[in-house]
Amino acid sequence: MLGVAYLYAGKSYERGGGWVERSKEPEKYWWSIALYFATGIFAIAVDLLDAPWDIVLGLLIVFVGVYFVYLLLMWLTRKKE
Repeated sequence: MLGVAYLYAGKSYERGGGWVERSKEPEKYWWSIALYFATGIFAIAVDLLDAPWDIVLGLLIVFVGVYFVYLLLMWLTRKKE
């Protein structure tokens, strides 16, 4: 639901970063929207498929690990102001 609302609003909320606007920072905005949609699709798939919790938790750990690596890379390559 948040992904759809933020898609139409043209703004997305990022934790720790505040609001990201589509016109000012398009790359960060679209990554944020993609993560909202991926989270929603994952939750719906888990519910519909009635997946075992050990598989769900394993996938969540992998996704969180990939996200932390992404955040680390963004932190390491940030521009100094």
